[in-house]
Amino acid sequence: KDADGKIHNICHGAVSADGAGDKRAYSHIITGSQHCTVVFSIITGRALAIKHDQVSCAKCSHRLNKLLLEDNKRIEDITEDDLKHEGKCYINSKHGPAVAEEHALEWLAEYLLIDPQTKKLRNDDEAILADLFVADGDTKGATRFINKQASIITEFDGIALYLPDIGHFIKCISNGFFNLAGKDNTLKGAALLEASRIKAISTDITKILKEYGKQMKCIEDECGDNTSLLEGKLNVAREAAMKRINAIIPHHCNDHSSCGRADCYVIKRQRHYINLHNATHPQSGLTEEAIIEKHKTDIAKDHSDNGR
Repeated sequence: KDADGKIHNICHGAVSADGAGDKRAYSHIITGSQHCTVVFSIITGRALAIKHDQVSCAKCSHRLNKLLLEDNKRIEDITEDDLKHEGKCYINSKHGPAVAEEHALEWLAEYLLIDPQTKKLRNDDEAILADLFVADGDTKGATRFINKQASIITEFDGIALYLPDIGHFIKCISNGFFNLAGKDNTLKGAALLEASRIKAISTDITKILKEYGKQMKCIEDECGDNTSLLEGKLNVAREAAMKRINAIIPHHCNDHSSCGRADCYVIKRQRHYINLHNATHPQSGLTEEAIIEKHKTDIAKDHSDNGR
């Protein structure tokens, strides 16, 4: 219900956002003058709104140079009125690339709900409320976006969730391994937490998460409005994905007892030698464990040469 007492039925769904600025650096040496932030729908994959921030203007710069070089004015004596010029001034923000994303997301959160011209809540078929916000987590923009919309639609306070995107999630895992190796010297070195090993672990996790995401989409399309069937199938898929993820670290420690055939080259080679032995020696009576032990050296060599 808005300030006029009108009851609204507003669309809500999952959105994502990211920003980019020119000459931006992670070492905090940021000299850019422009930044662009985009919010888009995860459901449709289309942009919902864009906020552009610019803190410089070529005409203002030309005017400043004239005052300094031709009029011999001191910089401390130049006023805002002195910088006025003909034509459009392209400065539209006071927030540079280092901080623009947070402020832009807060502005966009309001823009998606409030018409900037009427200052009132948009029509029900125009207003957009985010119940899931996916972002990289490099700034506090996600929190500010969610809090801003909750301050406008108070009934939605505490409902919206923030979810880090897969790239940021994997980066956090990778950084965690590097930090662990830095704190514990026994984990450093070849065949331990070296850079190539950390990259391999991160790649394995990414592969499983992306496959799980595609599987979720297929299950949702298949089940439609059947909530109980959907929940059951999603739980099965989630447990299977978690089982694969839990097997990654033991796998890289050469324990393949919990690996699945699709994820593990060692398991594939074990099955290869089991099938080969059964085909060439059908009456041998050896168990699968005995066959694997018999070809242990061959499996290790194949794994060393061709896969991880």
